[in-house]
Amino acid sequence: MVIFVLFGILFTPIVSAANNSLESNFVSEANTQPLLEVIIEGFSVTITNIGNETAYNIQVHMWFEGLVFVGSDKSAHKDSLAPGESMTVGPGLIFGIGPAIFHVEVTYDGMIEPATDEARGFLLGSFFFAFP
Repeated sequence: MVIFVLFGILFTPIVSAANNSLESNFVSEANTQPLLEVIIEGFSVTITNIGNETAYNIQVHMWFEGLVFVGSDKSAHKDSLAPGESMTVGPGLIFGIGPAIFHVEVTYDGMIEPATDEARGFLLGSFFFAFP
């Protein structure tokens, strides 16, 4: 999957093959708790509550590992995420060069351990080429 970012504008091709999808799902321990789905698409991260309960105090931390000069770290917060609701966040403008790893960590109140995911690729200025 190739992702192009130019001056903070994101162009993400649609990937239909499951092998090329950068997707991470995690399930809460009980059916009565929130169930969050975390999907990385390029530089944006979409968190959807697909469970039956509201998730509170959602924390999203995103960072790049590699030679990144601008935009290497960002955090986001949302007070609550009701069932069926989504939130989308991204690191904004980045600038770097060389191999890079885009890390994401999501937590909410009552969660035992954070959900994490990563996308590996190559940064060339404001362009990011994700490896499948």
